[in-house]
Amino acid sequence: YVTVNRNFDWITSYSLARTDVVVHDNSAKLHFLRASTTRKEYKMFPNRGLQEKQDVSISHYSKAIAIYPEWESPRLDLGYLYLNDKNQPDEAMRVFQSLLQIDSTSIEARIGLGRALTSNGNSGLAIEVFANVLELDPTNKEALNQIVSLYFLEEHLEGAQLFNQRFFQFHPNAFEPYVHQGNLSLAAGDTLAAISYFEESLDKESIEPGLLEFVEALKSKTSEVANSKERSSQ
Repeated sequence: YVTVNRNFDWITSYSLARTDVVVHDNSAKLHFLRASTTRKEYKMFPNRGLQEKQDVSISHYSKAIAIYPEWESPRLDLGYLYLNDKNQPDEAMRVFQSLLQIDSTSIEARIGLGRALTSNGNSGLAIEVFANVLELDPTNKEALNQIVSLYFLEEHLEGAQLFNQRFFQFHPNAFEPYVHQGNLSLAAGDTLAAISYFEESLDKESIEPGLLEFVEALKSKTSEVANSKERSSQ
């Protein structure tokens, strides 16, 4: 009877967590499961009570944190919910900073804090946070990628070039440093070198949206300029 009865709960992990968290209200794991499955649910179906489901997720992440303060996962997920789902970087920073107060060596919390600072327009502080990540892990791919991007956006091309060299050194098979170097070459006025780097990034299974179309357009424009110069010289 119990097995058959439980089948009605076990329709999805979302329905199961919704049922079990009521029975085991003091379980941090079940509150975390309830929050994370609800978050997946509203991401799949954003038109079905988005605000209400976000509030449910926040409530259960908060309960999981209250029950088990040292557990990193609920704080990280809650921080990214505020940052990515609700576009509230200040709240996200508060959550990531609370995790760093418990574990000052948490790389994931520092990366989350850096992303929140970036979203809030504090590029300088974000660079400092990502640099702190590299002090703990000199090869950290996310921190290298973010620092190069931020330096480039701030038009600090020397800094971007310096850190991109490190990116190449530690991650020669990643596509990101090739994209960065292509952008740096474009900024320096070397379109042919830029095209070469962009094409190499595509060989590394680049997932940059629209990169292939951009490269083709850049090659076409370069070809038109070359043909125009040739006609002018004739």
